[in-house]
Amino acid sequence: MFQRSVNFYIVILCLYITNIDGQENNTNISLSEISRNKDARHNVYETDGFTDSVKSGPLLVIDKKNIFIPNLNYDPEDQDTYFWAGAGEPSPSGVLVPDENNSNSPLKSYQGRNIYLQLPENLSADKIDYISVWSIERKISLGHVMLYKNPTVRRKIPDALGYHNRTEDGKTIYRAPFCCEVNEIYNEGGTCTKVPADLPFNLSVFESNETFVDYESVLENVEIVPYKYTLECTEPGYIPLSLNDTYGLVYNSTLYLLNEPGTFSHGSFCIAYDGEQQVVHVCVWYGLKPMWYKPFLIISTICFIITTLVYIFVIKEKNVHRRCFMGYSVSMIIAFFTLACLQEKSPACDSLGAFFMLSLLSSYVWFACLCVDLIFLVKTPKSVPEDTSRFYVYLSISLAIPLLILGASIIPDGTLDVPQSFVKDYSGPNYCRFKGANNETFLIPISLLMLLSAIALGYTCYTINKNDDPADFSWIQNKSQFKFQLRSYFLVWVTTFIWLIEIAANMLVETTTALLAIHLIEALQGVYVITIFVLNKYIRKEIYNVICMKKLKIEQQQKFQDLLETLDKPNVADEENDTRF
Repeated sequence: MFQRSVNFYIVILCLYITNIDGQENNTNISLSEISRNKDARHNVYETDGFTDSVKSGPLLVIDKKNIFIPNLNYDPEDQDTYFWAGAGEPSPSGVLVPDENNSNSPLKSYQGRNIYLQLPENLSADKIDYISVWSIERKISLGHVMLYKNPTVRRKIPDALGYHNRTEDGKTIYRAPFCCEVNEIYNEGGTCTKVPADLPFNLSVFESNETFVDYESVLENVEIVPYKYTLECTEPGYIPLSLNDTYGLVYNSTLYLLNEPGTFSHGSFCIAYDGEQQVVHVCVWYGLKPMWYKPFLIISTICFIITTLVYIFVIKEKNVHRRCFMGYSVSMIIAFFTLACLQEKSPACDSLGAFFMLSLLSSYVWFACLCVDLIFLVKTPKSVPEDTSRFYVYLSISLAIPLLILGASIIPDGTLDVPQSFVKDYSGPNYCRFKGANNETFLIPISLLMLLSAIALGYTCYTINKNDDPADFSWIQNKSQFKFQLRSYFLVWVTTFIWLIEIAANMLVETTTALLAIHLIEALQGVYVITIFVLNKYIRKEIYNVICMKKLKIEQQQKFQDLLETLDKPNVADEENDTRF
């Protein structure tokens, strides 16, 4: 297990936990003031959290009647699911446990809530082995926790204290995960070392809800109760990270980091004293993080630049179709450059996100124009003069559509709807984030553009096969090139479609090897484009002819210059005759 320490200058830790009454309160309090309350601090340390279709932080047995479940997440699969408890393994012989409102109604949806369960009269926490979410109809456990890894802990559970979410004098209790006891220092190897006195932890709880935090509103009528939780980053790809500069825990114990934005709930962090400073240990996703994504984006940007320069300065052909391709290539230069910049957090994230969104949408429009214009190339004979006005139609569309979509993205709520899946954390945790972005704002228009491109390519294929006339010499000359262009655009369509697949995949699954392959194809799109549109035999031949023509032109100019110099030189014999006279 790999562990890093990141040292910063300010130690700020804000703590917010939702209490059982659904109220959200706040405080700024020294932990040493409540560290002597042994009864309030007592809980079972060895308990895990729910898994499977039910997720939660570590369960805490407060006393023989009360159990604390932090960060509970559950979407009901059946209409008859209940909290369930009993001895041994989960089975129909267990007993129904009322929910946090002391109701025996079927469970509702829980989205990251902290709740207390009070066991019924015929149950005692020291007499049960599990807590489960149980389906009565199917007679199966949808998720359960075995409470006691260490059987001896069962004997330490106190009798019902008479309070669990409030102290005897009416203060609201907030429970926070600590890596060690309050009189222990957390060591590098994950062990704890006792010190003579309780350590001066400084915790703050601010008034907040799902969308708002008031950093100036602080309540004092609270009591912070730590529970010991040994952080183990057991999920594949997660490693522990130690931070001493923390913005705080703002909503329902959710940790928000100032210099490394992200949220962490119970079960993914713990607070500790590391040497002489207060720190928070979190589990962050670093597994399967190749470092090639940003460099490959830069390589693709360079490839798009080279492609554009070749078409502008070498080929110099100004027909409508190649102008459209240059529009596509320029848009991709901006898109890939800004995407590479978005991989590192900066004050310009919003501006870069807007340029990325505009340029990528513009590239989709240009590509659709290319596919539509290919129909014109196939259906229009070479002898007919080209109508260049349609290029300006394409140009207007490529500017108008992205601007309209960007406006539709920002105007309703001021949020820039850049799909977060495009911005990877491969280079580290400091990358631009676009929280609350609506993927549909981006997904729907590019899906429609891709559909239009596919229809245009299909119709082009149909037209080529339909017009295949062996007697038409002009058609035979251009047929192979048309087919090559059709295949080229199809390949680009496939690589472009990868962006859509990634958005959909990230909405459904976590990072997998398949997604890494998608990211690789996506990052190398510039390499595919330069290979298809610059290094193909037709463009190579044109480049060769241009170079040869330039070389021939230079040789001819040199010969002409030599001839002029020869004519300008006076004849020696004539000079002698002139001298005689």
